[in-house]
Amino acid sequence: MNKLEKKINAIENEIAVLNQQLQDPEFYSGNKEVNQVINQHSELTNELDAKMKEWEELGKKSINS
Repeated sequence: MNKLEKKINAIENEIAVLNQQLQDPEFYSGNKEVNQVINQHSELTNELDAKMKEWEELGKKSINS
């Protein structure tokens, strides 16, 4: 579970970096990487959702054990 928590933390950190980029209006001015960053953000968000569900399931299993 510790390994999973570290992965979740790493994904959250990556999303935070991307959020900073996406919140900067200058990022959208002539930047050809906008779609790439948006797609990466979406993929990481989906991966985070999956990891959080996995973490919740592991938590339920450990409580029931």
